[in-house]
Amino acid sequence: QESHRIPTVPTVLPAMLRISLVSGRSTAVNFDDQISLGEVKAFAQRDLRVGFLRLSCGGRILDPKQTAAEAGLKDGDCVTGIVQEAQLAATSRAFAIHCHNPAVNVVTWGHVHYGADDHSTVLGDQRSGRNVTAIQANLSAFAAILDDGTVVAWGDPRAGGDYSLVRHRLTNVIAIQATDEAFAALRSDGQVVAWGSQRHGGLSLDVLPALRNVTQIQATQSAFAALRSDGFVSAWGDDACGGNTRLGQFDLKK
Repeated sequence: QESHRIPTVPTVLPAMLRISLVSGRSTAVNFDDQISLGEVKAFAQRDLRVGFLRLSCGGRILDPKQTAAEAGLKDGDCVTGIVQEAQLAATSRAFAIHCHNPAVNVVTWGHVHYGADDHSTVLGDQRSGRNVTAIQANLSAFAAILDDGTVVAWGDPRAGGDYSLVRHRLTNVIAIQATDEAFAALRSDGQVVAWGSQRHGGLSLDVLPALRNVTQIQATQSAFAALRSDGFVSAWGDDACGGNTRLGQFDLKK
């Protein structure tokens, strides 16, 4: 009798990604070329028990809308998971939560005239085409810094929801402070841009020459103060809240 050998079929092992957090915790994810990175992220978030992750590989941020093939990921690649904390902000009658999610970047609810979007959801790509990295609020308006350093604002136009007059100057923004009805943005070049109610510090024309090389801004109810790298301090806004320009400009080094 002849013996017939049954050919063996080689076992095809699934491709695997290793997703690691800065803390050292990690998880392995099996994947194929057509899996979306959003699915990979969702699995890693569940397995690592973290709320929001941003994935990066080889120094580039991975787009969750792409497939593994589109992102050029291969078996054995190591992906870094960057934990992103959700940020909640509130005006006097509305809330906004920054979700670090490109699909639903900011969710708002409450009174429409106080910053709640008509459809309850502010989509990053609808407002700007870019993603929100930080959000600030005053009594009736919100302002958000986008990932390219520009700013988007919405809510009561009188309180800074209308930023059309200063929009061209809101570039390379690294921080925003708020009084009750105005915003002040600090740029990476040390300049300050303010908008909103003039009574609450929305216009800083009288102190603009002094607002250079600023390293920090802070706010009271109706006034702003800016600290320069040389120790000089300028303030503007409501005199009763510390905005007296004459009294609010002094040199800390003297």
